[in-house]
Formats: sequence, structure tokens, C-alpha cells
Amino acid sequence: MNTGTIIAIIVLVLIAILSVIFVFLDKVQFIYYGLTKNLHVKRLIKKYVNKRDFLLLSHLCLRIAPQQYLDIDYVLMGDRFIYVIAAKFYYGFLSGKDIDDKWVLADGKNTDIIDNPLLANETRVDYLARILNVNPNILVNVVLVSRTTTIDSLEIHNSSLHLIEEKNFERFIDTFENDKDYPIFAAKDLEQLAADLYDYHNSSVEDKRMNSGKWNH
Repeated sequence: MNTGTIIAIIVLVLIAILSVIFVFLDKVQFIYYGLTKNLHVKRLIKKYVNKRDFLLLSHLCLRIAPQQYLDIDYVLMGDRFIYVIAAKFYYGFLSGKDIDDKWVLADGKNTDIIDNPLLANETRVDYLARILNVNPNILVNVVLVSRTTTIDSLEIHNSSLHLIEEKNFERFIDTFENDKDYPIFAAKDLEQLAADLYDYHNSSVEDKRMNSGKWNH
């Protein structure tokens, strides 16, 4: 086999590989996001946090009752609000209403019924308000979805529930932080809240380890 033939074969193989990648680009992207989801979202949020000099706590465990726990992906503490963020990685079209317990996730031939992530995150918001003993109005329920998610068919009318695409994350937070109707936190108060929450997380982790409690998602 001469050099020209070998090169032609290599070119054809590369074209075939690129063609497969192009056809299944969304799914390849979703698989990549699935493998790197924690790192990807953390980079997205940390980049913004560093730019705005906000506080961020991630992957928290909260004890809500004896041997019962909640996990929170991210708590972002801004100048005026505290954002309780659930990171979700879906592939396909989401449809449903904010008041529905279940939503539909459709991907061509496949259809899955999933829990409404906004309602699930609202539970986290409620418990966090009690744990920190703060006004629930300063806590913002945010579900951040991957770019492999299409949300055009969702009906969200409750102004306290926020499902945000990655590309709109920074703009969304900026809009809230520009709300002059809410005062700016005193730096020492915010730092104390962060310290209290971190201490509660550590206590909850130790409690879970000692009691082998079950996580609630």
C-alpha cells in the first residue's frame, strides 16, 4: 500500500469521525457536560463571583430532622440577595407548569417524567431561611440548566421561581442585584451568615457520618 493510499484512508476515516460527531453533536456535548458537570458549573459561577466579589458556598449538606438531610449545590451570597442554586443537566425539551409536581423531558424518541426542580429547590429555600433565621424574601430560588436543555415550553408564572439558562446566568443575577428596593447587606453580617452556614454544614456532615442518615434530593 503506497503513501497516497494510506493518506486517503486516513482522510476518509477522519471525515467519517467528524460526520458522526456533527450528527450527534448535541449528545456528545451532553455526555461531556455530564462527565464534567460539577467542574463546568463551578467555573461558570466562580468566574462571576470573583468578578463581583461575592461569597460562594458549594455542595452543602443540611440536617433538617434527625437522620434526614438536604443537599444544596450552591449558595451565592450577593450584595442584596442570597441565591440558592440547583444545577441541572438535561438533554431535550422541558415542558410543564411551575405548579406541576412533575415535568416532561422529551428527547426525540424518548420521554421521561421528572420531578419539578423548582418545587424541589423551594424546599431547600424554606429550610435554609429557617436555619439562617433570615427573611425568606432575601433568598432567591434558582434552577440553572445546561445549554443542552430547551425550555421554551415551560409555563412559569410564579415570580419567586427562576429557571435560568447558563447563558443568562450573569445577567439574571445582575438584574436582582440592581433592585434598589432592597438594602445592601453589611459585609460583617454576610460574612457571619456564611460562617454560620458553613459551620452548620460541617455539623450536618458529621451527624450524617455518625448516624448513616439518608440524603433527600
